[in-house]
Amino acid sequence: MNNRKKDDLDTKIALFRYELIVPVLNRTYPDRSALQYFKRIASASLKYPDGTSKEYSFQTIRYWYDTYQKEGFSGLMPKTRNDKGRSRKLNKTLKNKIIEMKQTNPRMTATSIYLKLIEDGNILKKDISLSTITRFIASKPEFNHIPVEDMRAFEMEHTNDMWQLDTTYCSYIKDSRGHKLRTYLIMIIDDHSRMIVGYGFFLEDNAVNVQTVLKRAISKYGVPKRLYADNGKPYKNEQLPIICAQLQIQIIHAQVYHGNSIMCTL
Repeated sequence: MNNRKKDDLDTKIALFRYELIVPVLNRTYPDRSALQYFKRIASASLKYPDGTSKEYSFQTIRYWYDTYQKEGFSGLMPKTRNDKGRSRKLNKTLKNKIIEMKQTNPRMTATSIYLKLIEDGNILKKDISLSTITRFIASKPEFNHIPVEDMRAFEMEHTNDMWQLDTTYCSYIKDSRGHKLRTYLIMIIDDHSRMIVGYGFFLEDNAVNVQTVLKRAISKYGVPKRLYADNGKPYKNEQLPIICAQLQIQIIHAQVYHGNSIMCTL
């Protein structure tokens, strides 16, 4: 397995482990206790990221929970490599460039950084994967947390239990040459209060713009326990689950063709 595929699999394994423990992290499990939840999950075969079925003891799943509490999402990465915390593909110049970009704009996502590095000619897409950039950022604890001043708790009871995220088509506008451009409204609504906690108008419905709206909402209203979205590409990609895992958010995707969305609600 080449390095890029190994990095991608490691990230998928970490997300697999996170999805098992996030109900306990956020106290949303249906069982009477966390121990009962761990035992119930361990009683069945689980589909591993490589497609195989595996069984784990409840002690192993509880270990992942304890590790996340101590080390965050990066602690869930497989520890089979002896260069954990270092990227074998990123040279010192690239590492310093990434650090500089994060220090200049702390809310810049790994996806945004990756695309910017490609755009500026610093890297080639075929040589370095998004997961490599993500792993490097995840190895830097100072970049994996929203600043303390942005972690304000919302005081209304049950608010932030779940946010719903959706996109709708909006009016066309014309550019300087008279060409019609479609606009999109990306919006997040709090499921309990029905308050709009984040929104933005964009010329593209993509993952970067979705992450921009989400980060603005979190910086203003705190971190939700769950994020509910449909199965569209802007919401179901390799970067959003990693962001949610780093911030201890459980992401839930609607069933395909399900009509339960923000825009239907509004």
